[in-house]
Amino acid sequence: MATHFVTGGTGVVGRVLIEDLVADGHTVLALGRTGNALRELVETGAEPVFGNLSKPGTWQHDAAQADVVWHLGLPRVAPPLRRLRVRRDAKQAWRDAHHLGELLDDDRPIILASNVLVWGDRGTELVHEDDEPNPVAMGHWSLAAEQALAGPQLRTVRLGWVYGHSGMFSGVITAVRRRQYRIVGDGQNVMPLISARDAVRALRTAQGAPSGVYAAVEPASPTQEALIHRICAAVGAPRPDRIPSWMASLSLGAAMADALGASIDVDARRLADLGWTPADSWRESLVAITRPGAQSP
Repeated sequence: MATHFVTGGTGVVGRVLIEDLVADGHTVLALGRTGNALRELVETGAEPVFGNLSKPGTWQHDAAQADVVWHLGLPRVAPPLRRLRVRRDAKQAWRDAHHLGELLDDDRPIILASNVLVWGDRGTELVHEDDEPNPVAMGHWSLAAEQALAGPQLRTVRLGWVYGHSGMFSGVITAVRRRQYRIVGDGQNVMPLISARDAVRALRTAQGAPSGVYAAVEPASPTQEALIHRICAAVGAPRPDRIPSWMASLSLGAAMADALGASIDVDARRLADLGWTPADSWRESLVAITRPGAQSP
């Protein structure tokens, strides 16, 4: 069995990844920067490592000795998300990833959980995995990490909007239930989705694949309008009004409004060619987490 080093282990994908690796008998060393984070990591079955990617510490020895490194530790999304913060955090994301990459050699794989916002708002254009990046909003964070870690050891998995026990979509569901959500723009933008469980399966598939960029999204991605209307039906809330992007930016921040209004329809083939297919479907799995006490996919 191998030793794995994980950043971002308390996130919606990170927790599932650690539990999955531990269940397979691997040793997982997970980085945490606060006492609460370390306690959460213990609950997942990981061996917590205190540290911060931005600062030298004993974590560097653990990362350097690991057989596999998983970088999920990008900035957390917390509205209001303004463009100034995105630019600032993109610089930090580059520095953190660079510090991690300096410890690794070309023989050990590093798997980066990126996101589809790296491709940017493409309107009605179909996105292919070889397309050049044109990031919007949080996509700048992911692209910065991709560039800092670029090399033959890097497997980049650009995930759709992830839903699970926590994270942004948990907040969206709460806002819909409280009748506080408004559809940003005309609502016809395509929003690729992926469950946390399927995201982990995609990341682990990429681990054994050649270096490169992979997309992980569910087929037949919904529009923002179709997605929100489905959630409304599940929680018994009325369908919300639409709001122009500029108006949404007043409360959500311009960068968050940009993200929610971006249309990204991805032609994801590479992981499928390796045998990965999503087991969950947003029509059932995302709606399931709206129920009180439900377990996340």
